Parts: sequence; C-alpha cells; structure tokens
Amino acid sequence: MDKKNKLNKNNTISEHYFYSFLYLLFAWALSIAQPIMSLLGKQPVFLIAHEFRGWSLITFILVLNFLPPLLFWFISQLIGKVSITLKEWFFRITIALLLTLFFLSYVTSLPFYFAVLIAFFGAILSVIALIRVELIRTFSVWYA
Repeated sequence: MDKKNKLNKNNTISEHYFYSFLYLLFAWALSIAQPIMSLLGKQPVFLIAHEFRGWSLITFILVLNFLPPLLFWFISQLIGKVSITLKEWFFRITIALLLTLFFLSYVTSLPFYFAVLIAFFGAILSVIALIRVELIRTFSVWYA
C-alpha cells in the first residue's frame, strides 16, 4: 500500500474515499437501516402487503442499506471539488446527525428536549472522538 492511501494523523477521514464511505455506511446502518429492519422484522405484514418476495426483497434491503450512504458520499465528493473545508464540515455534520438519531433512540424515555440535547452532544462527542482518537477510527473502520 502506498503512502498516499494510508490513513494517518495528517490526513482527514473524508479525504479517503473508501474510509469516508465506510463511515457513512456505518452511521446510516446504525441509526436508520437497522431500526427499519427491526421494525419490519416485527411487522412482516408490510412486506406481505407490498408483495416483497425473493429478488424484490433483496433489492429493497440493498437499496435501503447502500443507496443513501452512497448518495451522501457522492454529494460530499462533489462538495470537495469546491472546497475541502466545506467537504469536511458536510461529512462531520452528516455523521453527527446520523449519530444523533442513533443516540436519540436510546433516550426516548426522557423529556423530548432533554433527550435531543443529550443525543446531540453524544453525537458531537462521537464525531470528535472519531476524528481525534486513532483507536476509535481503527475500530470503527474494522467494525463497519
């Protein structure tokens, strides 16, 4: 592997095409796709009513899991053509919003504004840790 493709402290995550897509895929799957799949698993009537069988079900699952992160990644690459700083901020905000949704699912028993506040700060801290801590970056890429 050449020096250009290695993830090191001098480069940011969103500069690496594959890693940035993996992070978006991981955050999307954690906060959006998994809850939808869990809900559909508990309520198969939706799938039966819409006649999802065989390849249509597989296509639905693949589109749900891969298309939105791919679109976010493509938009971030287009923004990167204009400004690298803007691309970084778009990437961080997208990850933070997705992680906010993830954390929000665990604090639903609290009052709404307090839950949103906790989820938002949890997401911000997660993004900061993702950017600054090498161990978390390595683990999240491995886990994704």
